[in-house]
Amino acid sequence: MELILAALCLLTGLAILLLCLLFFITVLRQRPIPAVEIAQADASAQKFLGQAALRDWNASALTDLACRWEGAKTGLTRGEYQGRVMSVSQPDSAWLAFYLTLKADQGLMRLRSAAQEMRIEFRGGIARIDALGSWRENDGHLFDAKQQYIGRYKRFQGWRWTMGNRSLTPHYGAIEMSGRVIAEMNDALNWGGGLFAAGDAQRPLIRLLAPNLSSVEEQWLIALVGVELFFNARRARASLAAGTPIQN
Repeated sequence: MELILAALCLLTGLAILLLCLLFFITVLRQRPIPAVEIAQADASAQKFLGQAALRDWNASALTDLACRWEGAKTGLTRGEYQGRVMSVSQPDSAWLAFYLTLKADQGLMRLRSAAQEMRIEFRGGIARIDALGSWRENDGHLFDAKQQYIGRYKRFQGWRWTMGNRSLTPHYGAIEMSGRVIAEMNDALNWGGGLFAAGDAQRPLIRLLAPNLSSVEEQWLIALVGVELFFNARRARASLAAGTPIQN
C-alpha cells in the first residue's frame, strides 16, 4: 500500500510539474518578440534567403507552386521556420524561399522569389505586407497601402483534421480583386515528407489563374502564399497543445 501511495504521489508531482511547464511556455509565447530577437531573425533570414536555390521566376511559376514546402523548423517559445515552396513540375526545385519567426499569433516573415523579396508582419489577425497593403483574417478583406479596400481572400475557418502541421482536409478559396476572381488558393500548404507528401507535391497551391494579371495582383498572390505559410506554422504549434482536429 505504501508503495502504491508513493507511486501516486510521484505521478501527481510529475503531472503538476508538466502543467507548470506548459503554463510557463504559454506565457512566454504571448510576450511580444523583443527587438533584439527581431534583429537576430533578420540576420538569419538574410543569410538563408541569400543562399536558397530558386528557379528563375516566369509566367508559369504561380500555377506551378506545389502545396508543399521543405526546410527546417526550430524553437520552443519562439518558432523559427526556414524553407522553400516547391515546384509541381520539378519536385526537387523551388520557386519561393522564406524565413518566418513565429511567437503565438504574431510573426515576421521575409519571402523571396528569384525576382523579388517582400516582408510580412503578422499581428492581431492582420498580415501587413510592406509597400503592398494588408490582409485581415476575420473577414478576408484586402487593403492597399492607403488602406483602401481592394478585394477579398476568405479562408475556410471550420474544423479540419490535421496530423501535426499537415492539414488532411484542404480547401480552395477564391481570391477576388478588381471586381473579379483572379485565382483560387489552397489552404493546405504542408511541410516535408511523410505518408501524404506525394499528394501535396502534385496538388497546385494556386489554380484557375485569371488572364492578364497586373503586377500588383501577382504580388498579392505571392503575399498570400506567405499567409498560408504562416497558418501552416501556427497550425503546427497549436497542435502541440490542442491535438486534432483544430480550427484555422
